[in-house]
Amino acid sequence: MSTNNTYCYSLHQMVVGWFRRRPVNPLSFLAPAVKVDGDTGTYDYFPQGYAFRRVDTSRGRHQSARSLDLICDPRPFALEDHSLRIGIDDRDLHLSKDELDARRSEVAAVKAESRTGTLLTVWETSMIADGFDYFRRQVQARSGVGNWSSSSADPMAEFKKEIGRMETQAGIKPNRILIPSEKWDVLAASPAVLDAITYNSAKELTVDLFKQLLGVHAAPDLQVMVANVPIGKDNAGPNVEFDGVNLLGDDVWLTYAQEGMEVGDFSGLKVLSSGGDAYADNVESYYERGIHTTWHEINMMRTFAVTAPPCVSRLTIS
Repeated sequence: MSTNNTYCYSLHQMVVGWFRRRPVNPLSFLAPAVKVDGDTGTYDYFPQGYAFRRVDTSRGRHQSARSLDLICDPRPFALEDHSLRIGIDDRDLHLSKDELDARRSEVAAVKAESRTGTLLTVWETSMIADGFDYFRRQVQARSGVGNWSSSSADPMAEFKKEIGRMETQAGIKPNRILIPSEKWDVLAASPAVLDAITYNSAKELTVDLFKQLLGVHAAPDLQVMVANVPIGKDNAGPNVEFDGVNLLGDDVWLTYAQEGMEVGDFSGLKVLSSGGDAYADNVESYYERGIHTTWHEINMMRTFAVTAPPCVSRLTIS
């Protein structure tokens, strides 16, 4: 067996372009990816009251000004190594030996683009799944809210109360709300919301109307995403009954995050990675002679972090 691992610039450009052309995925919506230097290090952990607290600023005669100490904690992280590859066997090129020598690179490039698209789709889905699994374990669902199917439920009042609670605890309003599509339908069918829609002479609940119903409770830069993340069995096939589920499940998320964040910026959740928001740190292409296969491989060092628990909330909706 012989291999020659080579960094593939053209393939890397395709990977970066693919991710940047894609719609914002729910994971990056809630937890922006930030670039870190090195496989290990520390990130800032912001506990309750980090910036939203009262201090005594009075200064006596001939006395120095009081010192303000930052209370964010440096917490260690260690990036995990993640990689995935997809192969193109020489037989996949469907060429005779003479044609293989003459047109191999041309046909292989077309095949590589097609296969790499599949590779990137699975790569992204797997990362989103890993991220939500991690955050769901770390962020406990709020109790006593979310029974939106009840005839007496008032989901908008619950949203306003939760936004107010987070503002009191964290000193900042959540500016990102993620709602699974099915739970958006439950929200829109709530009698209390239907009454509000009718009052506003609207035929259905829209994101703009949702923000309007929140009124002054909503952050000025509030973003709302209604989405699903379909995910299926690893080994689906012609003889396997496909079983797909929505990865977001019954959870509605509220959090605070900014665009273009760095590792030390204040936010509820983060993806720490060596490649930043490109979602791939390295791309390799190599030929394995023993099995006559060209491999295209992507790699990324990453981990997930809950960096400011007071400004993250998870509601389980029924």
